[in-house]
Amino acid sequence: MHKNRFTDNIDTIASTMKWVCSNVTHEIDSIYSKPPAQKVIACVLSLGSNYERVVPKRLRKFEENHPDVNSIAELEKLIAGYSTPYEFLVKELDHKKN
Repeated sequence: MHKNRFTDNIDTIASTMKWVCSNVTHEIDSIYSKPPAQKVIACVLSLGSNYERVVPKRLRKFEENHPDVNSIAELEKLIAGYSTPYEFLVKELDHKKN
């Protein structure tokens, strides 16, 4: 079966989430009960970083600032309000390029 770019992205996200789940101890258990938007944020923040050191604090701050953002569509709408997705990462998730 030929994969397209969309399928490749899903495969990458899925494999990354599996890796995150297998390499985190106590904080990962709570992510399963989170809404989809928070799961996506946790996945993105965990890429190339120490999950336990980076994700929980920033995810809690996001949840406090945006308790009404739960679905992927709501997250997409919030991100669209910024000039770039990177601006969203910096301002909402305190994420900066290393």
